[in-house]
Amino acid sequence: MTSPRCIVGAWVLLAFLSAGFCAAAEPPDDLLKKLAEHDARMDRIDKEGSFAIEAKSEELKLGGEVKHTLEIWMRVTHQGGKRVQLLVKALKDGKDVTEERRKKDDPLGDSKRTEISPFPANVQAQYAFKSLGPEKSDASLLRIHFEPKGTYTEDLLIGEAVVDPRAGEVVRISSRPSDYPSNLDRLNVDIQYDQKTVLGRALSRISREGEGGFLFIKNRFRDAITYSDYDLSAIKPPTVGNTGNP
Repeated sequence: MTSPRCIVGAWVLLAFLSAGFCAAAEPPDDLLKKLAEHDARMDRIDKEGSFAIEAKSEELKLGGEVKHTLEIWMRVTHQGGKRVQLLVKALKDGKDVTEERRKKDDPLGDSKRTEISPFPANVQAQYAFKSLGPEKSDASLLRIHFEPKGTYTEDLLIGEAVVDPRAGEVVRISSRPSDYPSNLDRLNVDIQYDQKTVLGRALSRISREGEGGFLFIKNRFRDAITYSDYDLSAIKPPTVGNTGNP
């Protein structure tokens, strides 16, 4: 799992089952359209841009003690029109396993491809959105609750997004799967878009924390992936929506 779009995520938001949530207004259609355009630009960055990834995953005992760690440094780039993952270094429990990880198709490990956002144009219709008012720390930002319109599944999310309504960009998403597979009991994901690029805000960090396993064998885990050093010079010209600030 290396693509920023290959992570599942979430945050349980029971407060929004209250009457206050039911009375909340839906976000304007033009804002949802802008957020879909922002997501499309993020997809272009993933498919055509270059950026650095620093990842750390930890397997924990149920009491919280760290059992194993995996740290990876890599760069995603494109060669001959194909997305290439260049592994720089990998450490497992402090031991260099770079060459071993280079033999894998995906240095970060396999992952089911799952959308991390409810805003792509092709999935928005599956979600119900409610405006929750300004963000407490910055009144220029808007909080939006989202959940599936219909059946809850492991591919659809429940959570809250903080967005910049003026720029039409996502700032942060906190969510969880609306339903869990049999081997996963809990998963919270926090996604931040703090990297400024010519295509607008880009992914800066994805943090996950959860617990799962089979029968009596349970483990906790947490991981974080940091994205930086974006080079979008190969994406010319930006063709979708607001280009953001350089």
